[in-house]
Amino acid sequence: MIIDEFQEFFTNDDRVSHDAALLLDRLVRQGRAFGIHVLLGSQTLAGAYSLARSTLGQMAVRIALQCSETDAHLILSEDNTAARLLSRPGEAIYNDANGLIEGNHPFQVVWLSDGEREERLMPAVAASLERAGVAPNAIERVVCGAGPGSFTSLRIAGSIAKGLALASRATLHPVSSLLLIVAGARVSLVPGHYVAVLDAMRGDVFAAAFSVTDSSIVPISQTTIVARPELAVFAREHAGRLVGPAEELAVAPHARGAAVLGELVPWPEAASVAAWEPTYGRLAEAQVKWEAAHGRALTPG
Repeated sequence: MIIDEFQEFFTNDDRVSHDAALLLDRLVRQGRAFGIHVLLGSQTLAGAYSLARSTLGQMAVRIALQCSETDAHLILSEDNTAARLLSRPGEAIYNDANGLIEGNHPFQVVWLSDGEREERLMPAVAASLERAGVAPNAIERVVCGAGPGSFTSLRIAGSIAKGLALASRATLHPVSSLLLIVAGARVSLVPGHYVAVLDAMRGDVFAAAFSVTDSSIVPISQTTIVARPELAVFAREHAGRLVGPAEELAVAPHARGAAVLGELVPWPEAASVAAWEPTYGRLAEAQVKWEAAHGRALTPG
């Protein structure tokens, strides 16, 4: 049995979470005797308030990518926060000793370069449309992460989104990547203020604050570049909890965030397919190095 984002069952203290907790506990305790093996996947365990720690204790094998200290405690054990120290993309820890430190086995999964991801992304989009039974010319709206973020990743995603919109004559709707973090994690978040964070390189982060209620997600600050040491101050100023790929609430921008458009978040205005460009937030690293080497700004043309 494979359950992705399993923590969603346990974000509310209600009948559903209680029933799910009892069933999951029974499966992990007795399932092996009947040939049933349980594989649980999640970006973060934050918000899984009604999930008993004793249930996770029955999971002998744990695999953790880089995550917050809080998630490292939950995934591995109270005394094992090694996953917090992982730094390379695709680096992970395999632990087959119920999370005990002596069971840690670091390993590296396959990492695709930007070029390889570009080659695979469009076929993946085509396969997704085929599985959904949607013809490309039936697409009405294309939603794309607008940034800020990685220059190369945004360029690749933006080019594919513009190509789809142009070919299908659909409208193009760029959405803040920081908003997609909060919107994608919204079911795991209790109402309150949150500061969405993405790495901006050079010791900085992109940050923006949002107010989350049961019926809306509203930005309450502009997107800004903040030095990592000053991020806690920025969060206090907006009374917000940090959420992002490397934060205590470890969540990356996710396509499911687009599902709330028109419901919790107004549909963003359609952009010009020909003229729109992602919001990179700052100059590309290659341009910064070129300008430093040449002592002048790089201008178009």
